[in-house]
Amino acid sequence: MLALTGAEGAALAAATQRAHRRLTTPATPERPRTAPFQIARVGSETARLVTYSGYDPLDLPTVALALLPAFDGRPVAEVIAEVEVKTGMRIETGFVSRLLDFGVLAEANAGDAVR
Repeated sequence: MLALTGAEGAALAAATQRAHRRLTTPATPERPRTAPFQIARVGSETARLVTYSGYDPLDLPTVALALLPAFDGRPVAEVIAEVEVKTGMRIETGFVSRLLDFGVLAEANAGDAVR
């Protein structure tokens, strides 16, 4: 069916597929840093964070809350490796993407890294 649209239709279909992949592939910042957020509640197992909207809080395991300061603008792979060495916990890039989506993490600006 795509052959009926000719070269222009094929090019538009390819561009649409690339755009769809970009929109549906979780983005992971290269150098994440902790962004401002409020802690609404801390329990024994979970903490509730509020970022961009009080109507859409994020519940995190309290152990994950303790790891957030490690995101200080260094490359994400470096932070993940350091956390694993220090705590034995493995942070998945999908988790980092979720923190980015909720505004708990943001891409660091040049010079933001803390050493």
